[in-house]
Amino acid sequence: MGRGKVDPYSFGQTWLGRQRLMLGGFGKLISRFAKVEQGALLVFFAMCCAAIFLIAALSFDLGKRAATQTELQSFADNVALASAAELDGLPGAMVRAQTAADRLIRDNATFALENTDLAGTEDFVMRLYETLPTNEAAFDSELDQSDAVNDRRARFARIEVNPVIVEWSFARILSVFTSDALPTQEVLAEATAGYAGMACDVSPMFICMPDADPGVDLDGVWDPANHIGQSISLSSETGGASSWGPGDFGFIYVEAVVDAASPCFGETGADLYNCMITAEGRLTECIQNGSLALQPGLQPGVAQSFFNSVMDIYVTDGFGLAADSAFPVAPIVTKPFEEGETCGGSLPAQVNDASALLPDDCLASGTCGSVNVGDGDWSEARLAYVDANFSTNLDSLGTIAPEERITVAGNEYHIDDPFRPGDTGNPRRSAYDDYPVMQEGASRWNYYNAEVAAAYFQNPAAALQGGEVDITGVSSSLRPTPIDLLDVALPDGTPVVRSGTSLPHCAPSDNHSLDPRRRVLTVAVVDCATEPLDGRGEARARWFVELFVLGPASGNNSTGEFSFDAEIISGDLSENSVEPAQGVFRNLAQLFR
Repeated sequence: MGRGKVDPYSFGQTWLGRQRLMLGGFGKLISRFAKVEQGALLVFFAMCCAAIFLIAALSFDLGKRAATQTELQSFADNVALASAAELDGLPGAMVRAQTAADRLIRDNATFALENTDLAGTEDFVMRLYETLPTNEAAFDSELDQSDAVNDRRARFARIEVNPVIVEWSFARILSVFTSDALPTQEVLAEATAGYAGMACDVSPMFICMPDADPGVDLDGVWDPANHIGQSISLSSETGGASSWGPGDFGFIYVEAVVDAASPCFGETGADLYNCMITAEGRLTECIQNGSLALQPGLQPGVAQSFFNSVMDIYVTDGFGLAADSAFPVAPIVTKPFEEGETCGGSLPAQVNDASALLPDDCLASGTCGSVNVGDGDWSEARLAYVDANFSTNLDSLGTIAPEERITVAGNEYHIDDPFRPGDTGNPRRSAYDDYPVMQEGASRWNYYNAEVAAAYFQNPAAALQGGEVDITGVSSSLRPTPIDLLDVALPDGTPVVRSGTSLPHCAPSDNHSLDPRRRVLTVAVVDCATEPLDGRGEARARWFVELFVLGPASGNNSTGEFSFDAEIISGDLSENSVEPAQGVFRNLAQLFR
């Protein structure tokens, strides 16, 4: 071809060659780019940062929910405990539980969308139950809080906190990558707590609550704190729905004592009751108030012989109690029996020149408002007690002669009372100079402690602390030989011979106790008028009180029937358990769920 012309064929080859060259260069560029590793870490780092951000965001949301759950659960727990602590089985318990739940507990739900303050019934629902339900479905059977009869039955409080909303803030980003809905934003909490009153180391006995005295029991309920010093006549009851009443006593069911250190360990049946009522020292057994299994006082085998062993009386002592160190005799055991006649065999006839402490005057005259409970006035009974035990005029025993009644500081005393105050016209006898003074109006319990102090201690007044003998560290202050308080003498020293004695003599000398509380029982007080008793049943004690036994029990050993007189010497021990009261009392509120 000439120089000016283009060969079409060669042109096509040239264009294709150029295209191939260009594509080949681009492929090499791609190949080189794929082989270059610079900058790859930056991409990986960016992906990791995104993942970490999402995890941190999700953790923040989960943390808010966990914190709120903790706050709600703490609120529910505390409200449940506060309300359960008021479910003591007494009138008004449910109202008090609701009030405690509504007013005592405050908390916060920090991350809640609304209502961050937790306070009051608008934030929860309270349900009450008699027993702890075994499953969630059983929680439907709640007690009617408008029915006052349920005050006695309510024992458990369940608190259901109203749900609060905690928003998902960052977790919503995850919803972009999934079709699943986010979990609910509601946070819930609930708690169940129960009440239990425990009484440990008490006598397994209960008495029916006396009727209220409108003059002192202003709320219409008998309160032992208003009746300290009053005497009460108690008798065993056979049971029956209509027979329980003030002055009746029965027993609290105890299956066994599990503490090997207890003197009652291993005993069963009647022997267990006899031991727990009479043995000295800690009984190491607890009973749950509110679930007291009550039994009639007339129990075959539960014998007055055990009860009277504390008074140094061993009628047909086939049990060997006199020498048993678990059953020491009380320090003063003055009783209307001839010395030596209570150490075995049948109970002898009573004598008139010795006497146990006597009940209130109105019980003797039949003028009390109740046939079983006195009014605390034993002024005539004190005169009669002194006349029988300390009078130097045996010719007038049983009848206090006018010259034997004297007045000191406006109060009347028997002239031969060893513990009366003296004045210029009626000084005390020199033999009684170091005896404690018991003013008119002193309780029998205080008078008895004065007798113990006078008989056993070299400095009786110092031994008597707050009306009760202090037996701690007494070995150096004891008299070499105890004084028989009934060994009195005329002013010229001539002995006045009596048939009785104030000191124990049947039990060996190494089985005598110095503790006046050997004659004290700690018993439950049950409102027999409202508790569902029919001979026996489960009930709650309204109070636990101490009773000072005034003298021997009387009754029938073969049937278990017996009765005795006592003086109320304490208020409610379960509310204010202070030394030296016998027994340990704890009111417990416990979380269950």
